Amino acid sequence: CEEAVTERPGELGEQFEACREAALDLADLVAEVDRDGGTPSPQRLAAVRGSHRRLRRLVWEVIDCEYVPCGHERSH
Repeated sequence: CEEAVTERPGELGEQFEACREAALDLADLVAEVDRDGGTPSPQRLAAVRGSHRRLRRLVWEVIDCEYVPCGHERSH
């Protein structure tokens, strides 16, 4: 993700940056839970989920329905 943000900042720069942020948020959450040996707070989970929702919305701007095959026909 880090390399993608710096190497391809052009047209998809916002998507790559959202990917980087979502990946860092998730990595931080995993490290925090591992370090503290517990479950994350609801607020912390909501923040991580928010960054992933942002990423999903931005990806949908480029590739609609990326999680289901409905966009498959149009992309070929």
